[in-house]
Amino acid sequence: MKNLMLIASVFIILAVAGCASQSDENISSPVNATSPSPASKLTEAASGTIDLAINNTTMRSADWAANYTVTVSPILRNLGDTVNNVEVGLYANDNLLKTFILNFSRGETKSPSYNWFPTESGRYEIKVIIDPANKIKDVNRQNNQFSYSVRIS
Repeated sequence: MKNLMLIASVFIILAVAGCASQSDENISSPVNATSPSPASKLTEAASGTIDLAINNTTMRSADWAANYTVTVSPILRNLGDTVNNVEVGLYANDNLLKTFILNFSRGETKSPSYNWFPTESGRYEIKVIIDPANKIKDVNRQNNQFSYSVRIS
């Protein structure tokens, strides 16, 4: 049975409403789970302003176990004017895994990916933060963060 489960891909798409946070209390490992995309909730910002948002995030793995790769792909959208050198931090249990530096045109969507390789079992909080140092004058910081709790066996 475990071999059959190994081929299952995990797709977790989480809605962002403010600072989204999800828990895997009812999720076994590995899983196929999908939450509605918040794309319809995101609206374009007024001209002359910057609003970067995490549209949703996908996480995929052949198995939620130590020593298996988990691909984390935040889907980021610029709802405001063009902005360059945007820092996006990806964390596991508040430890920085990867920093992306991205440039966005107005209305542009980007989805950088990172292959995370957890070596120990346990519960991890995966977090994505747009502009963690607050260098950009973003008009809506409520949509700049995503977190999800995942159990690695």
